Amino acid sequence: MKELKPLSELISLKGKRALITGSAVGIGKAMSQFESEIDTHKVDLSKEEEIDALWEELSGKEPDILVNNAGIYPFKNFLELDDAFLKKVIDINLRSALLMCQHMIRRRLKRGGVIINIGSIEAIVPLAEDLIPYDISKTGVIALTKALAKQYGRNRFRINVILPGGITTPGTKAVARV
Repeated sequence: MKELKPLSELISLKGKRALITGSAVGIGKAMSQFESEIDTHKVDLSKEEEIDALWEELSGKEPDILVNNAGIYPFKNFLELDDAFLKKVIDINLRSALLMCQHMIRRRLKRGGVIINIGSIEAIVPLAEDLIPYDISKTGVIALTKALAKQYGRNRFRINVILPGGITTPGTKAVARV
């Protein structure tokens, strides 16, 4: 009978490479505080060509873990929404996560990996007003995650979404309404 490994060994990140988007501030910054070596890549996630260039740069040293954390949450009255505003929120919050997942899965299809998408409780229970584009984008992140998990779980990918509630970060402080 094969000896089971201890849980601490099974969940250890030792020797693993992680890519965390949006790691300059807030939740992403907190997640990226490791004692190991950190490489920083400045990428405009609203531009597909910059995402493609990042993955080209990572060729041969692709991450074992991808955390799609980057996101924006600008407030705007629903009746004043325009295409440019909506596109920017969707491109950064949803489309960039989709493209990052696509690259990760393509490049690790035979090895598998871990993808963690950061959604928001706002997608399930809208708490703030004037965040409809954000709510829509984060609902899309949840659907993307579920569909990818179903389709690529058999390829040794573990794909999950985390829905944080209200967390005080520099970004949330800046937009907080008194």
